[in-house]
Amino acid sequence: MCSAPAPASPLARRAEQPVWQDPASGYVRRSVSPAGYPSPIQIVEVEFPPGAQVAYEAALRGRTVHQQLWVLKGRIDFTVGTLTYELARGDCLALQLDQPNRFHNPTRQPARYAVVLVA
Repeated sequence: MCSAPAPASPLARRAEQPVWQDPASGYVRRSVSPAGYPSPIQIVEVEFPPGAQVAYEAALRGRTVHQQLWVLKGRIDFTVGTLTYELARGDCLALQLDQPNRFHNPTRQPARYAVVLVA
């Protein structure tokens, strides 16, 4: 007799959160949200090295994705389409992910920010 798999936990302890480092830019991304938990919200924390840049093309999506970018430390220049926003500690930018975008840390200090996605 097979038992059903245990439901995903609503708790994600920091030590258990998956971490990935981009080999090109050196940024470190931590998936803060509980893995496998059924929620439309995803939270990601990013540590962004000085001078680093990362660009994303607008992917064709079958659903609308909203993003909020909250700067926790340092400064980030965020470009979406043709608009660039200079974001400092405490600033939060809300947008829909439907255009190419680019993150850039123009300073000599590391930056840290959180990204909240809702699909």
